[in-house]
Amino acid sequence: MLQNINPYSEETFRQQFPTYDVYSSVENDFDLITYAVTESSIGLFQMTPRQFRGMRITSAVPFWFIDQIKDNGTIYDIGCGWNLYKRYYNVHGISGESLDHPFYFGDSYGRVNDDYVRDHQKAFDNIIAMNSLHSIELHDIQKRVADVLSMTKDNGMIFLMFNICNMIHRETDEISDPVSYVRSEMMPFENNVISFELDDNNIYENLSEGTFRLLLRKH
Repeated sequence: MLQNINPYSEETFRQQFPTYDVYSSVENDFDLITYAVTESSIGLFQMTPRQFRGMRITSAVPFWFIDQIKDNGTIYDIGCGWNLYKRYYNVHGISGESLDHPFYFGDSYGRVNDDYVRDHQKAFDNIIAMNSLHSIELHDIQKRVADVLSMTKDNGMIFLMFNICNMIHRETDEISDPVSYVRSEMMPFENNVISFELDDNNIYENLSEGTFRLLLRKH
């Protein structure tokens, strides 16, 4: 099973993120990219230090990982929402919100559209998908990662964030140890993995950071 590789370090984050070129831009846009959570809002789990300056729904974690990809060509953001990261990087958004959109990627539950995957083999320089590909059961996670790899050009990079707790709730067959299960399902991609982060402590963390973070390179 894959163990944590280059796991996130709070101390490293505090020291290194201010040295990233994007840091000052994030500071300047703090009010724009922060979703204020009030006492009346839906309850979120306690925020963690990896969230820059107390960000709520939008976390600094994606900036940390996208910075590892930014010099590798154009980045395509699957499930881009309002495409925040285009403001900071060479990012093209792929939305799954409209059935008639030319870049439609999934159905109303966010499941991968197999026809789209088949028609876009090796189509994208790099892919990111943050909390947009996990509306599936855990049993489908290996296929989901394989689908994204198949759409990435050789030497392309991929950053994925999943909410495993979301996937557990959709699972029809009980999986007693979901963390170990996901690690075993990622073994076919062992040679592609640059960074892998998943443990029992963060499996029910807040949505902004994902509970499973995976950085890959397509060989």
